[in-house]
Amino acid sequence: MNLESVNALAQLLAAIGVIASLFYLAVQIRQNTLSMRAITRRTAQAFAQARFVSWIQAAISSAPSRLTTRIEGCDAVIRVYDKAGNLIETHEQAGDFLVGSLNN
Repeated sequence: MNLESVNALAQLLAAIGVIASLFYLAVQIRQNTLSMRAITRRTAQAFAQARFVSWIQAAISSAPSRLTTRIEGCDAVIRVYDKAGNLIETHEQAGDFLVGSLNN
């Protein structure tokens, strides 16, 4: 084996090594991309869920103040009808009412 044969063999082995390294790099980049996409998706879902939960908590905490209304000096009339539409009973109540309270 002369020096030119050794040089050609070394260049062939180097080329094979470069090609193998490129394939390995492509696999690593693909795995990293998939991992980053999954992390981004989980983070976005967690953020959306946290915003939804905080929105629900804010709505619940402000609900009693929005739902409670005091009606003063009003009369209430409850009429009960049968299936045919005939008036059966009438109930009347005068006074102050607390409408929509969660404490009932």
